[in-house]
Amino acid sequence: MENGMCEPADVPGFAGRIHSEASRMESLVSDLLVLSRLDESERAGDRSLVGATESLELNAVVVDAVARLEPQAAKGEVALEVDVPKASIVATGNPKLLDLLVSNLTENAIRYNHPGGWVRVALTLVDGHPRLTVADSGEGIPKEAQEKVFERFYRVDTSRSRALGGTGLGLSIVKHAASFHHATVSLESEPGHGTTVTVDFRPPQSF
Repeated sequence: MENGMCEPADVPGFAGRIHSEASRMESLVSDLLVLSRLDESERAGDRSLVGATESLELNAVVVDAVARLEPQAAKGEVALEVDVPKASIVATGNPKLLDLLVSNLTENAIRYNHPGGWVRVALTLVDGHPRLTVADSGEGIPKEAQEKVFERFYRVDTSRSRALGGTGLGLSIVKHAASFHHATVSLESEPGHGTTVTVDFRPPQSF
């Protein structure tokens, strides 16, 4: 396009591809930087390397993260629901990491779904500790792949995953962000019958 060798009619298509690839690379670099800081923090045993922790309301973190993804869900014709308790769940945590944890799980559930499907994001208190659940009606994950999906760059269906976008690092960030907050992540899935990811945190006063 720069040297004029491109036909005018082809410019919009090429420009769209360039923009798409540039956006994908920007997301990849951003995710790699987050993981790099998490790795460094874990090696050094210094949580401050990731950023400051603060008192925050988990309800608001969940609602805000899900709200940003409503346009993506609407575009894919996926019903997106969020359910948080009326009573505030206040905890000390890293706001950016918690936002990434919620948004990455929710975005994955939307991306690997189908028109007419649904995604439900819920925050509850179970035995005094916060529990985040992201359930979907998507394509599901084969049993042999379920332990691998939290590895960096692992994709169940490489060709389809690339076509749908994403960096292949979202669930790895989820795993490390959960670990940073002393939380455990569990996954239940069946091909053709959707996936449920559950994140169990420590009681609010201790994580």
